[in-house]
Amino acid sequence: MTINYGFDAIGRVNGVTGSDDLYAGVSNYESTFQYRAWNGLKTITDGTNHVTSLSYNARLLPTHFEISGNVVSQNYDYNASGHIGFLHNTTDASFDRSYAYDHAGRLIENRTGGQARGDTGAAPYYEIWDTILLATSPIVPVKRGMASLTIPISPPMLTIGAMVGAMILMDEIRR
Repeated sequence: MTINYGFDAIGRVNGVTGSDDLYAGVSNYESTFQYRAWNGLKTITDGTNHVTSLSYNARLLPTHFEISGNVVSQNYDYNASGHIGFLHNTTDASFDRSYAYDHAGRLIENRTGGQARGDTGAAPYYEIWDTILLATSPIVPVKRGMASLTIPISPPMLTIGAMVGAMILMDEIRR
């Protein structure tokens, strides 16, 4: 298989084609590249005529990525330092992602799917300062020795099992 790259007059990719033993018989992998004035990618059309598009914020960071035909659509949220904080996949929420960083901007935590969204039911875990983080909505740090704990219940009905579970969890937190 041979992959061929085409370039425009200023050196940007404007086509990707193949020859010889092609994957799935596709010869035109990517075409119709469009760029922003500052050379950020705007749109690409692939060999199946799906259009990939990117939108950006004022800081030139991507805010939306989409492949037409309801293949993928996702939004990006950033923290104040410009690091991605949350990626929301509107096509399939199981691909949602959340990210946390330390004081130096290093990635210290990433979550996926329900844990990224803070859905209830995920197991608690400890982060680097020995704080229990509960995957609830929203994710709330709970320090050891706290006297109270709020646990969202769905449906909004407190059952005996949930009360016993909360008491056991509070006992573990106090230790």
